Amino acid sequence: SLGLLVMDETRLLNSGREYRQQFEDLIKRDRNHASVFMWCIGNEEEKTQSTETGERIARTLVSLQQHLDPSRVSTY
Repeated sequence: SLGLLVMDETRLLNSGREYRQQFEDLIKRDRNHASVFMWCIGNEEEKTQSTETGERIARTLVSLQQHLDPSRVSTY
């Protein structure tokens, strides 16, 4: 009602089971909120995001996000 837009962000880029479950729970909890316009899979993880491992983790999380909510995009 206030016209707010939300980029729903998870803090850490990680592929651990617990982390993936937290990300999945976040999406399931918030995907029906009209103010959410995109998902963010991590926040400035410089040491991880510039590696091959970071790229694989990012692709995995984006794939999970698209499976759970194909109507929105992801950013990092």
